[in-house]
Amino acid sequence: MDMDPENPNSNKTILFADDDGQVQKFVAALLMKGGYHVILASNGMDALQKARAYEGVIHLLLSDVEMPGMTGIELAIQLGQERPDTKILLISGLDSGILVLNNGWQFLPKPFMADMLRDRIRDFLAEQPSIKEHLAAVLAEVKKQPSLAAHADEVAHLAEALIEVVPETVPVVPTSSAPPLK
Repeated sequence: MDMDPENPNSNKTILFADDDGQVQKFVAALLMKGGYHVILASNGMDALQKARAYEGVIHLLLSDVEMPGMTGIELAIQLGQERPDTKILLISGLDSGILVLNNGWQFLPKPFMADMLRDRIRDFLAEQPSIKEHLAAVLAEVKKQPSLAAHADEVAHLAEALIEVVPETVPVVPTSSAPPLK
């Protein structure tokens, strides 16, 4: 897999579901060229089965809306229940301007230029983590540090209290740029 040094998300996994073989080839080649690990699925049920079999993190579901059997929206709902941290980007050639998306989902109409899709995915995956995600990452770091491990329960309690009082819109510093814990 080629790694793109300009793309900080090149270690991300994308589950791509589309029943159109030509679109699937084009988009898969574009994503792999960008360094993403791509799991290809030809329909919604195939995507769910592959997601359930995959033990790693799936960072993004990229799915066509209209597919036989299970629509992309049905797939997104089911995958969202099973993997709530997976981001959702739906694509469609339908006039879906009135499409109502769940909180956090994004939509890109077809046809799209390769650059548009690549940039949308890169930007979507680079978004700041939620407060919950950030606090979970901090807690994981605390548990890894031998000198702080004894305080993990206390940190977990404080994190739970913060989650209840801090609104989701507050930006957080990603853990990758946070100073190391001492």
